[in-house]
Formats: sequence, structure tokens, C-alpha cells
Amino acid sequence: MSSPQGSLVDVINMHNYSFPAAPEGQNEAAVAAVKAVMAAHPSSANKPLWLTETGWPTMNGTTGTNTEAEQARYLVRDAALSLKAGVNRYMLYDLFNDYKEETPEGRFGMYRNPDSNPAIAPKPAMVTQAVMARQLSGYTVASADSLGAGVYSIVFQNSAGAKKRIMWATTPTTVALSSTGAVTQTSLYGSTSTLTPESGKATVQLGADPLYVSAPNITAVAVRPSALYSATAPAQSLQSQNVPVTVSVDLRGGGSATGAVTFTGPGSSSVTITPVAGQLVQGTLSAPAYPEAGAKSIPVKVTRSSAVRASLTAATTVVENPRLGVRPATSATGAGPLQLLIDYPGTSGVTLTKVEYTVGAHSATVTPGTAVSATATTVVDLPIAGVGVWGPVYYSAKATFSNGVVKTTTGTTSFSPVRPDGTTNPPYATLASSARWVSAGGADGGAPDHSGAMWVSYGASTITVHAEITDDVQQAGPAADTLWQGDSIQFAFAEDKPTASSPVASFGAALVTSGPVVYRFSGTAGVVSGASATITRTGTTTSYTIVLPRTETGVAATATRFTYSFLLNDADGSGRDGYLEWGSGIGNVAGPTQYVPVYTAP
Repeated sequence: MSSPQGSLVDVINMHNYSFPAAPEGQNEAAVAAVKAVMAAHPSSANKPLWLTETGWPTMNGTTGTNTEAEQARYLVRDAALSLKAGVNRYMLYDLFNDYKEETPEGRFGMYRNPDSNPAIAPKPAMVTQAVMARQLSGYTVASADSLGAGVYSIVFQNSAGAKKRIMWATTPTTVALSSTGAVTQTSLYGSTSTLTPESGKATVQLGADPLYVSAPNITAVAVRPSALYSATAPAQSLQSQNVPVTVSVDLRGGGSATGAVTFTGPGSSSVTITPVAGQLVQGTLSAPAYPEAGAKSIPVKVTRSSAVRASLTAATTVVENPRLGVRPATSATGAGPLQLLIDYPGTSGVTLTKVEYTVGAHSATVTPGTAVSATATTVVDLPIAGVGVWGPVYYSAKATFSNGVVKTTTGTTSFSPVRPDGTTNPPYATLASSARWVSAGGADGGAPDHSGAMWVSYGASTITVHAEITDDVQQAGPAADTLWQGDSIQFAFAEDKPTASSPVASFGAALVTSGPVVYRFSGTAGVVSGASATITRTGTTTSYTIVLPRTETGVAATATRFTYSFLLNDADGSGRDGYLEWGSGIGNVAGPTQYVPVYTAP
């Protein structure tokens, strides 16, 4: 960019990513750094600066990624901050989820992958980008209000002098806007409300979702020490049950006690509170039940003296009710049955009338007539036949209850007993039939190229991974931290029934050029000094016995259930061709929700 080359440049372009972190302080710092370089070169100092790549990938919050709701709010917050920092144009990555959609790289889009979603279904971010485009059309950054750490108010202005603010807070915060006229508040998703000021001030509740706020004349913006009006809901609510919303009028920070205040929620649910000077007064309204699960923002309108004084939201996550789960019954032989788990809080007098289920190639229907508990997990055995051990199998179970509710659960499970160290003829996975090939550019050479057996055993303080691998060509990885580039195995452990954010212990083992090695890829990465690795090769067979302290795996001495995944990397002389995976979540970085359940057996 230095003279004279800088004079040939029309635009300075930059890319920057900060996911999964929130945007505050991220692209702003990157823009400042680039602008400092530009300022040092006079021929480029005044060139436009474009941010042409940034974004947040969505994989339901899996480690290293974000939820779709986070993507939607972060892209708006980041655009406002980047424009304020001096970016002339802001462009995000990506329009569509694209190649390898099961990986973070394939999940940056604002639309889901058209190959799997023919209707080209939009994510929430597509809606919020459309709202932002309409709200800010013709506006440019003018200034910002100084409201303290974690509270943001960026002022945009059009050619006629009209101003509009994008406002949010990283923790719930109430602000008072001094205005002689009505204040218009538009939500992240485009719903609009008009607020009438009280004593010259309109109250706005800020949270993680940005708001667009405008009025003919806002003369001041200030943070209130406490919320004048507030509405909160439980962090979790039950599907198909009304949601209690606690509302309040707080005059401990000042304000008028004249006139009753009515809080109105969805479906005309409402409660009226009589304020008391200098005190906090609370009430509860009952919002109608949500029929579907997921994150919800419950709108609450605050009315006083026949005028809307505030527009609030109460956040809650609606969880399925009833909730179904499955697990294999513990059996030394892995013969089942499959156990259906039912959690149905808030119910009374309900029985389970029928279950239609499939496990692998086995399908059946049972009519248990089991009474369902409202306070504990109800367990129902589903007999199976002809389902092999140590083979991940697909399952589905449709449960019908006496109150007419029908619920279905689907997924992958396994009947994989982990036997004690030294067990003769332990159950094992036959990789040729129970694992799937994932190409990394190479061909699937079949059983002579990559196959074998794998199993796990346990001791009082250890977990041992065993594998007998058939591999026609042996190619060692270059080093421990890149052992996956050559012939090697990888394996990972997590808790029973993990979530996307559950901690994992992920390892690899190989005969690298320096000899046998066990490497930890999760947490603090490095060679596992406390592991014992016996790796030998005879003919076309590579034998692995990897003994890990339980403290490394996260599998406690008292744990009888955990989840596990395994893959076999195959390289035939010119780098990794691909991998054979039992379970999933390691090679595609999708995480522990794709690990497979296993259990200890005597």
C-alpha cells in the first residue's frame, strides 16, 4: 500500500472472524489495526475500507459454533459496530449453507442447504438482515451514546436529519430516553410498538437482541439504576403448559406512583399492579402454553393511563413435555432390551397405552398400560431380537398416551457392553459392517484396505481401547499432533446423554516415525504421558492396546454409562484417503451428541 503502489488501489479489503465469541470488541479492533496501517501510507490512507468476510457458523451451539439465534443477533450487532469503527461496506459470509454441511465451515449461511432443503429455507439471520436493511436504508453512522460497559447505542442519521438508534445490552439493562414525543421501538425481527413517554421519558428494556429506536426528538439517553418496568419468565418452561411471567413496577429509583399499571401478554393474559412510591411491587400473568419447543420471547405490553409506556420481552426456553429418551439395558451379552425413558412433569392419571418401535431391523408394538409418573422418570422395557452387539443402530419409538398425546423419538443407539480387563472373548465391533467410510479424497478400498475389530475394556482406574486393524499399506503420520494424516486411530469419550456443549476427551494413537504415541486433541492438547500405548504391526495387521487413566477420559470410577466414538484413519502412501468411523462426531467436528452410548458390564 505504500507509494506509489497505493495510488493504484481503489479499495482496501479485509476479512476477519471471531466466532463463536460475541462481536463486541472483535471486528472493531481488526478495523482499527487495518486503519493504522492505512494511515501509515498516505497514498492509501483515505481509501474506502470494506469488510467483505465475517460471520458465525450455526451447529446448535456445538463447541466452536453458535446457535441460529446467536447468528441472527450477532450479525446485526457486528454490522453496527463495524460501521461505527469506520468500515464503508460490510459483507457477511455466507448466503447458503454449502459443502460439507455437517461441518462448521458449511454452516455460515443465512439459508439452509438447498440440496437438503429444497424450499431454500431461511434461518432467523435472513429475517434480521432484511429488517436491518429496511430500518437503515438511507442512514449512516452519526455518533454513539456513552452508556457504560456492556450497553450499546449507535446513532444513525439520514439526509433529512432524522435519527435512529440501534440499541442492545450484553446483560439486561433498562434505559430512559428523554423525548417530548412518541418513541418507536422495532424489534430484531421487525415487530413495532409505539411508546408514550411518562414525565418526558420513555422506558426501553435492552437485552441481547438489538432494537431499533427512533423519535422526532430524543434529547438524552441514560441507564436507569433499576428497571422501572420488568417482565421475567422461568429459564425453562414446559411444552403445552402456561408460562408464569413475573412483572413488576420498581419505584425504588424514583418515578410516579399515580395510576395503575397493566401488563398484557399473549392471548390477552394480563395483570394490573398498583405502584407504591419508593417500593418494588410485583405480580404474575399467565402466558398461554406454547405447543412447540424452543427458545421463546414472550411479548409484554405495559399500559398506564390508556397509553403504552413500555414494550417488554420475557425470555424462556420451552422444553418438550413429555420428553422421551432411550438407552440400552445393561447386559453382559448386549442382548437388550431397549429402555424407553419418559419424563412427564405436571401430568396426572396418564398411562402409556402403546409404543410402536424399530431398532435396527427389528420392529414391534407393545401395549404396556404403564402409569406415567409426574415426578420421576418412567422406564419401559422394549424387547428386541436379532440386533447385534457393538453396532450403532437406528431406532425410532412412537409413544401414545391415554390423554391423546403422541410423541416420537429417533436417533442412533448401540448395545455395546464394556467388559472388565482380561475378559475372554469380549464383545467387539466388526468395523467392516458397523462403521462407515468417509472419504477425504481417496477411494474406499474395502476390507483389505481398512477393516478389523475394536472394543473397550475397563479397570478400577483405567479405560482401555483395543483394536485389531487390517491395513494393506502402512503409512505413519509425520508427528503426534498430526498423526491423523497417516494410519492411526482416534477415539473420544463424553458423559451419558451429552449435550452439544458437554466436555469431551478426544485422543489419537499411532505408530509415528518416533514410535507409539497417544495424543490428546481436546482441552489442553499434547502427548498423554500417563497413557500406555502398545502398537505393533505383523503382516497387514496393526494391533492397538491403549490404556488411559480414567482421569484423562472423564469416565469416573462410579460411571456405568458413557458415550464413545471411534475412527480409523487410512493412508496408503500419499496422505490420508479418508476414515472409517464407528459412531461420529470426531472427523466431522460435530461433537459429543453424535457419540454412541456404551455401558460397563461385569
